Amino acid sequence: MSFGFLSVLVPHIWPLFFLHYAARFVSNEGLRWDLGLHYNAEIAPSFAVATVLGFSVLLTKFPKKYRRKVLYIVSGIVLCGSILLHRFYFRGPLGLTYNKAFYEHSQDFTFLEDVVKKIPKNASVTAQNNIIVRFTHQEAYILRPLFKQKKTDYVIFDLRPGQNPYHVAMSDEAMKETFQIVDNDSDYALIYNQGDQYIFKRKK
Repeated sequence: MSFGFLSVLVPHIWPLFFLHYAARFVSNEGLRWDLGLHYNAEIAPSFAVATVLGFSVLLTKFPKKYRRKVLYIVSGIVLCGSILLHRFYFRGPLGLTYNKAFYEHSQDFTFLEDVVKKIPKNASVTAQNNIIVRFTHQEAYILRPLFKQKKTDYVIFDLRPGQNPYHVAMSDEAMKETFQIVDNDSDYALIYNQGDQYIFKRKK
């Protein structure tokens, strides 16, 4: 719908869509829970390409003298449709850019900056969703029960209630259990604790 259904005009790309959604919803493996499910990040480029090809197919249905006008009209419909869907139906994240409350609320989390500053720029990190985004320019991994497989230099916890630690398959209780595992692990030492925030460093 966000792409104006123009991909319908390109049937030779349909198998790509089918295979993608089959992998996401038939399989119970990682594809079901990662960026594919939450953000459509994997299929969106395919829809974008199919939309461009769909435009080409659509324009061939009209005489050349009308094609530019049709292009503008259909582009406008697709663009307006995407904006309306984002604003009123999906209520997407871009709406935060003009929501004053978002900026005021963001100031409540400045204490997390103290945690981030404790981690060297060249260190590898394992952390929860709400913290890991601060380390996108270095080696970083989402915190999972099998955290030791990555052997990162630091493991960070934010144990405030109601956090989204990994995805729907990991509850607050599971996160607390993982915390206990790290706390009892002889390979890691607690180097920082302020409130519900903890940093463990891997021993050399």
